[in-house]
Amino acid sequence: MKHEFLELIPPTLYFFVILHIVALIRALMTRNTGIDVSTTTSVTVGALILGKSVLLANALLSSTAIRKNRWSGMCAGRPRSIS
Repeated sequence: MKHEFLELIPPTLYFFVILHIVALIRALMTRNTGIDVSTTTSVTVGALILGKSVLLANALLSSTAIRKNRWSGMCAGRPRSIS
């Protein structure tokens, strides 16, 4: 659990900062004086969801690569017959 949490921190922080920048620019473009609490909350939740999706994508890619390598490793030592 600790390992997964430590892997979750970098992408979540990245999306947290980027989404807050987007929200700030949007607030400045609409001539508001600041960002509402609801906007900050939705940006934080969005950053957590995007961070977790990055972890899931990495896990799926690594499991696919492991399966692919396992299959090639099982077939690598066997002779091939050409008919």
